[in-house]
Formats: sequence, structure tokens, C-alpha cells
Amino acid sequence: YQEQVMRVASDLAGFSLGKADILRRAMGKKKLDLMAKMEVEFVEGCAKKNIDAKTAKEIYQLIFKFASYGFNKSHSAAYSILAYQTAYLKRHYPAEFMAATLTSEINDSKRLVVLIDECKRMGLEVVRPDIQYSGALFDVPEDRKVSFGLTAIKGVGKGAIQTIIDARERVGSFTNIFDFAKELDLRACNKKVFEALVQAGAFDSLEGNRAQKFAVIEMALSFGQKCQEKEQNKSQISLFDMPSDNGDTLAESLLQYPPMPAIEEWPLKDKLQREKDLLGFYISGHPIDKYANEIKLFSTVDWDKPETYRPGTVVKLPAMISILKRHMDRKGRFMAFVTFEDKFNSFEGVVFSSTYEKYAEYLRDGEIVFVTGKVDDAGDQTLKMLVDEVIPMSESRNRMAGSIKLKVDTSNISEDQIDDLYRLIQNSRGSIPLFFNVYTNGNGEALLLKSRRFKVLPTDDFLVEARKILGDSAVEVA
Repeated sequence: YQEQVMRVASDLAGFSLGKADILRRAMGKKKLDLMAKMEVEFVEGCAKKNIDAKTAKEIYQLIFKFASYGFNKSHSAAYSILAYQTAYLKRHYPAEFMAATLTSEINDSKRLVVLIDECKRMGLEVVRPDIQYSGALFDVPEDRKVSFGLTAIKGVGKGAIQTIIDARERVGSFTNIFDFAKELDLRACNKKVFEALVQAGAFDSLEGNRAQKFAVIEMALSFGQKCQEKEQNKSQISLFDMPSDNGDTLAESLLQYPPMPAIEEWPLKDKLQREKDLLGFYISGHPIDKYANEIKLFSTVDWDKPETYRPGTVVKLPAMISILKRHMDRKGRFMAFVTFEDKFNSFEGVVFSSTYEKYAEYLRDGEIVFVTGKVDDAGDQTLKMLVDEVIPMSESRNRMAGSIKLKVDTSNISEDQIDDLYRLIQNSRGSIPLFFNVYTNGNGEALLLKSRRFKVLPTDDFLVEARKILGDSAVEVA
């Protein structure tokens, strides 16, 4: 706004840029006496440009008033325009808007996690990086889809990305990892780049699982090198170029795509961890995703609401133990410093010896737990807590659930389903009260019945089987 005042003084009153800058500084320093003196020069300058004194004084009074405190008004006007523009783009071009926003935060994995979750909330599908179509940055390959930018993969540099894009523009698409290696400049796309791409899931659209493709990387590089050498020497005819009985030359038969080895996919936990190591977060899923219902029911922390984890607050939240450091206290007893993480954030926990002794069996790297404790310090935006309780996520329902509710539609359930449900309940006895929401037509009023005979143990197996029998939405942990 100060530059605008300088322009007004120059255009209307004929101030030189030097004099206009003096006026600007007087405004910025709130030197009202100097501002008052310069009004005379302003009015005289305006008169020379055929602007009457009354109008000139009115304009100068606006400038004088703005010198008091105008910064907030200027900012609010500018930001309201920006807010309107971004809201319009987000509403009418959601995929494009989110792709641009993700690109702007491409080097901040914590922000990417939050933004990807926002994409899901908006009904947009965020697809993992793919060598068949991903560019350097986030993009929109199809309506309602946002594709990952290859730049976000650790260990994949600009040179490697450019050679992938160049090869794709030249050949269209790749058949398999061997075909990919054959078409690339292997000086820019080396073994480490291949390993990063495989572990990040960028080869998932090609033949084979990640473990198989990871196992054949060296073979693929060797295959690609041979193919490129053959291409460079194609003008030289040798014994290898003589056709065989089936019409293929010996060189061609040697350069046929090798078969994939019979290797099982990595365990899900290992697969997700490799993905996180390369992207900074999980994209195919998170180890705690399958506990979404329990998290919704029992967690007291919402990362978007700082009031839920203020210092001194007792919190209860789900997390995976990512770093565990054991120490001996002054009395020679074990204690631990733990880094916990969930889908959106990480936080530090101190487990003193008395608590450690109670829950030591659950304090293991990779263990998914519900942790309860008091927030010690959240001032540096990293939540820190004194841990009081650690419960394995698999036992959270047994210890925290108030009841299990099963929705039963009597008009749409078979005798076999009833028998299966009865056997399941009989074999899953526990301490959690069991309720039935009984419907007669699927949509009418429900009759809530409490089982006097059965209480259940809501294990993973129980919930999975109950949902198979009644449907995913018919089983509720309350």
C-alpha cells in the first residue's frame, strides 16, 4: 500500500520519486507532524495538475488516515481476494487445485499426508507414482484423480526423471521392468533409482509383485545394457545375427525378456515400511488403517484441533512405535524414550520405570498401540507426553469398548446366516455386552435388544466373521 501512496503523490501532485519516498517513510514511521507539513506541498502540486484544493485535501486526508494503521486493511483486502480465488478453484477444479497444492509442498512429507487425506475427503483418488504416466510433479491424469510426482520419491533425481519421461514419450509405455531398462539412459537411471522406484510402488502397473521386481533389478540392468549395446552395434553383422530355424537371430533369442522368479510378495508391514522410507509416509495404506473404527471411537486427539492436546491434557490416541530407546534410570531400572507415529503426525513419549515394568511386553518396534498419557510440552509443535498406559491395538476393544452392536434385518437374513452367527457368538465369549439392532424391513425402526446370555470378546477374527455374515456396516463397536 505504501507504493500505491507514492504513485498517488507522483501522479496527482507531481512529487519526484525521492519526495514521494519521504512521504512513504513518514507514513511508515507515523511521523504525523511531517505528514501535516507535506499536505501543503501535496495540495499545491495537485493544483498545478488542475485538481481543485477541496479534492486534493480529501485525497490527502485519506492518506493521512491510512498512516495511522492501514496495514491490516490492505492485507485483509488482498487475502480476501486470494481466499475467493482459491475457494473458486478448489470448488470448480478440485483435482487441479489439489495437484498444485501438493506440488507446492512436495518436500514436506507431513504436509503431504494432510493434503492427501483432504483429497480423499473431497472424493479425489490419489494414485501412487507410476512410471507409465507420472511426471516430475503432481498431475491430473484423469478426472477426479491426482497422480504422484516422481520428485517426491527419495533417491530419484531430476536426471533420472527426465530420462523416464523422454523414454515414455519415445515408446509410449513399458511392457515390463526389462523393457523399461532397455529404453532408459542407464547412466542416469542406475540401480539405486530402480530400487527406489520399485519400493515406492512406481512399477506396480507392470508384471510381477514388488518383491519379484526388486529381485531382478540387476538382471534388468544387465538386460538393458545388452540391448543398448546391440542397438549401437546393429550395423555390424556377425554370427549372432544369422537367423535360426525359427527365424530369430541368436542375438534376438539372447535378448528375450527373462521370466520373473517365483517369489512371494513382501509381508504387508515390510512393504508399507519400504514405501514410507522412500516417500516419507504411507500411500498404499497405513498399518493402523484396519483399526479405523476403534480409532474413531476411542481416540481423544484431533491433530487439526490443538485444544485436544494442550500441555497438561490427558490424551488417548492410537499410534505405531517407530523408534524405541531403552535406558537405565538412577535406580538401575529400565525406562524408555519412544517415538510414536500415526497417519498424520509423530510424537514423543517418556515411559518411566514403573510404567515400563507394566507394559514392557508391548513396547516393541512396529507395535501398534493405544497410548494414554499427559501432554508434557506441545510448544514446539511436536507433542510430547508422559506415558501412563500402553494397550496393544488388538486388545483395545476388549479394554475400552462399552458394547458390540449387531444390526440384523429379519427380512433379509437366512437360517444359515443365523446359525453361523450363533456359532460365532458361542465361540467368542468374553466380557463385552452384546446388543442386537433388529429391523423388520431394513429401514424401519429398530428394536434394540440386549443379550442376557452372551457377552463377547471382540477380537479381529470375531469382527471379520461378523461382518462377513451381516455386512460391513452391520457391526459396530461402541
